[in-house]
Amino acid sequence: MKKLLSLFTLFLFAVASVCLTSCSDDDESITNQPTDEPTDEPVVMPELKIEVKTITHNSMSFAYTTSNATACYALVRETVGLQFTEPKVVIEQGVSLLEDNTEGVYVVEPLAPNTRYDIDFVAVNGEELAHISLSLNTLLEPNTEDVSEMGIVGL
Repeated sequence: MKKLLSLFTLFLFAVASVCLTSCSDDDESITNQPTDEPTDEPVVMPELKIEVKTITHNSMSFAYTTSNATACYALVRETVGLQFTEPKVVIEQGVSLLEDNTEGVYVVEPLAPNTRYDIDFVAVNGEELAHISLSLNTLLEPNTEDVSEMGIVGL
């Protein structure tokens, strides 16, 4: 009986040793895997350039150029008093303009004549942002009266 108990104890010891060895090998492979920790590489600040191309009574167009940006957004809203639009709002509610490092023309229409609008552009690269805000008026609606009704005679 003592022999059987000794063999059983020796068997349990052998099984426990194999388990510990297997577990330690598994732990080692986990620690050698790459982690999602941030790297020491700095994030480059995105650059954003905006040029007003046209303003009419019912539209506006803007040329935009970005570099070092992974995304760019634009938001146009009618001006209501003095307010600052947070970049987060532009990203959440705005129109996506590009994929990576591109340029283009953004046209906004239809707009109301003789109305002030706030236009915000935000370029994004990781946590870094570039933000440009503009406030512009649309033009008066053109006079649609026939010139001949005004008594003007051609030469």
